[in-house]
Amino acid sequence: DKAQHYLGTCLLQEKQYEPAVRAFESVVAKYPKFDQLDQSMVNLGIAWYGLAQESKKPADFAKAEKTLQTFQDRFPKSPLVARALYYRGESLYQQEQLEGAAKAYAELIQKFPQHELTADAVYALGVTQEALKQTSQAEATFADFSKRFPNNPLITEVRMRQAEMLFESGDFAK
Repeated sequence: DKAQHYLGTCLLQEKQYEPAVRAFESVVAKYPKFDQLDQSMVNLGIAWYGLAQESKKPADFAKAEKTLQTFQDRFPKSPLVARALYYRGESLYQQEQLEGAAKAYAELIQKFPQHELTADAVYALGVTQEALKQTSQAEATFADFSKRFPNNPLITEVRMRQAEMLFESGDFAK
């Protein structure tokens, strides 16, 4: 169990997604009482997401999303929930399930305001709101990003997107 888990972790770090998926699937299937099962499940979802990024197959994004949702249902108190929410949001976005993606990002932002992925989730939420034509919400999300993460590498793009949302809404005073 531990050997398969660590093998999967190494493969995931090396971006060898297909063998990582196999390793984590083995852990999840064969060792239901494994003490790091939550981590194996999250890593399985992330490995599916990485594989989907390479394959561009909607079915792989769907497998990532389903695995991460199953993890979240099974381990709602795990410290890895924020990571699962982020990659669930990304997987849903790639499947053009924008409402679901927005909900995943918003949940991460609300429940884990200090998490390392929160800035990325705020940005992704703004982009998703933009895609949903929710101009005023996207502008507010980008403004929130600018306030909370002024030194983030994405700040220039965020300010540009915020300006575009203001322009689109005709709010030239801001």
